[in-house]
Amino acid sequence: MERIKALVERIERERAGEGPWSTAEALCDVYSIKLMEALQAHGLDARLTQMDGNTSIRTTDGKLAFGKSHYYLTQGSGSREVIVDPTIRQFFRGAPATVPAVFIGTEADLKRLFREHADLLQMTVDSDPLTGRYEPDSFADLTHGFGRHAKLRVVL
Repeated sequence: MERIKALVERIERERAGEGPWSTAEALCDVYSIKLMEALQAHGLDARLTQMDGNTSIRTTDGKLAFGKSHYYLTQGSGSREVIVDPTIRQFFRGAPATVPAVFIGTEADLKRLFREHADLLQMTVDSDPLTGRYEPDSFADLTHGFGRHAKLRVVL
């Protein structure tokens, strides 16, 4: 994981002239592909991963929130899988500095991040922010394909 973090920092620094490498907007496919190609050029087996948005969860106040397609990168598999998400900030209203521009970590790290900022979680579908209180672990399952949503996750 430290190698991936170092590579992402190096790419952001050395290729700054190519524009941003992360965004808080829902442009996950564009930014994930751009970062994947840069990581692969450095010999890292980063794979584009899609979470099919054909699913839903309920907010803690009972509202139904539908998922959306989300793209991010994965490297490794099973308990050694590392998630690289250059658009992680889209899932937080007014994301504080403690939410990284590019998330790099495990499933447990992602769920911990969502728990730490549970009051800021949001999902935007077709430019409509679906706000409400989400249970953080279920939110991670929905956005990144863990738990009961694992069958909707595709490594491309």
